[in-house]
Amino acid sequence: RRGLPPPPAMAASDGHAHVDDAHPPVDEVPAPSVADVDACRCAAWHALGDLSSHTFAHRHLALPPDFVAYLLEDGLSLAADSQAMPARIRPDIAEQMESAFTLSDEEDDAGVADARVVSDSGGMSFQQLRATLGGGGGGSNSSDGESSDEEEGDARSGVAPVRHFPELEDAMREAIESLGGAVTPKLTWSSPKDAVWMATTNDTRCQNPAEVMLLLKASDAVAYDLQDAYAQCVDASESSSAALTTGVVLTLRKWAGLSPSMEFRCFVRRGNLRGVCQRDVANFYPFLPEQVGQIEEAIAVFWQENVHGVFPVLDYVMDVYVTSRKKVKIIDFNPYGGATLPLLFDWNELDGPPRGHDREGPDGDGDEDGDGCDGGGFTDDLEFRVVESQGHIRPAPQLGVPFDMYDRSADGALANFVEQQRRRQEAAAGTAGTAP
Repeated sequence: RRGLPPPPAMAASDGHAHVDDAHPPVDEVPAPSVADVDACRCAAWHALGDLSSHTFAHRHLALPPDFVAYLLEDGLSLAADSQAMPARIRPDIAEQMESAFTLSDEEDDAGVADARVVSDSGGMSFQQLRATLGGGGGGSNSSDGESSDEEEGDARSGVAPVRHFPELEDAMREAIESLGGAVTPKLTWSSPKDAVWMATTNDTRCQNPAEVMLLLKASDAVAYDLQDAYAQCVDASESSSAALTTGVVLTLRKWAGLSPSMEFRCFVRRGNLRGVCQRDVANFYPFLPEQVGQIEEAIAVFWQENVHGVFPVLDYVMDVYVTSRKKVKIIDFNPYGGATLPLLFDWNELDGPPRGHDREGPDGDGDEDGDGCDGGGFTDDLEFRVVESQGHIRPAPQLGVPFDMYDRSADGALANFVEQQRRRQEAAAGTAGTAP
């Protein structure tokens, strides 16, 4: 079966499909083990057999403990000359002649802006005016004493101080240059896609250490890797959770500018490839349904020849990219269940033994236990799903803005803010009503 809508979910009681409009089946999310999650670490699966040769060029960098602690600290401050933000550059004489630009135009604009700030400054101190107008803080001519004074001032004012990690930055710079000048970062499991709203390019493309560190610092997904990656594991413990901040490795992958239309998620259950679907479920690609057969065959053959028997667990999710020549490249591995999204599937649809490999009893040739674990490696029951029309697109995870800006749940930040304002207005109205 290819495409939507999905068939009715399988009831857990007897393995037969039941349709109950009044009480639809609840999709239970499988809970992985700590070992399953650890197997999906970038540095771990890159070291397995030849899997590293079937992914994109990359470099691994061990992160020092002080930088890991910095990622978990509150607040984010950048130096005035940080490469993570664009610098304002005055055009040269040739550009000025072509655009009729004059320095007096820019000086006039800057003067008007500064005059507005000064006129509104009121009783602001010199240090406050200096910070507002952008003086000092990151120039190369600032002395060490001035820098320390500014950091102390930032600490007193509640602003996070600017942090520097020279050795790590040098290692990042060397890795970026060796990978062609542009990379996309990934921590233990997660890529900081949720922080692209901080990037000037609105993606995870990084060309210098400052851009890498900005995305890592601003990402909630990265913080999840360091604090809650085992939260949904069946055998999680305090000791295992404490180990999340030790031996942390950063992966810098060569930037490839992948097309979201050719990224696919593969679901392996009990050692068998059970489902494949497109990752970008929020868009309809008209050409994709026509290529389903070719893409399905390419992924199935690639998995059987290169992944099955190499990846150390039976249940996992693999994200791949298919090139225009139908060559498959591994993007990532994810634990089966837990925080991994099933996208166009429900978890209970992927459960159960594959067709043709059910229980046949002690005298049969099938799986005696009926759990589908008789060696695995089957793709007979593979189901490939893509969005087949504009009306079948699914909501995508809202990434790119702070959580407070889109959390509309009953107990969310916006709801709490509206409730606080309502109470203040009611209190003010009550006070006004009782005034003489």
